[in-house]
Amino acid sequence: MRPEELQDWLNDTADENALTIDDCDAAIIGVWDGKVVYSRIKLDACFVAQGMTEEEAMEWVDFNVAGASVGPMTPVIVEDRNLPLDNPS
Repeated sequence: MRPEELQDWLNDTADENALTIDDCDAAIIGVWDGKVVYSRIKLDACFVAQGMTEEEAMEWVDFNVAGASVGPMTPVIVEDRNLPLDNPS
């Protein structure tokens, strides 16, 4: 999705006060309860693309993104990095 299409979609689906994570649009996977939802795997990849090592990116997301609560419209992060793929239950 092009940036302007993503912004239009967020304007239509997310709460007007929903917060986003700078330079991580590629990690957005949806909207839930008005909040922007991000994939953890894709967030890590965004920070690696910005020059961090994989370990640095994982630590950054743990402490500075997932660990931050900045009010009721804090983005939701889906912890999808360790899901077992062979067991659907």
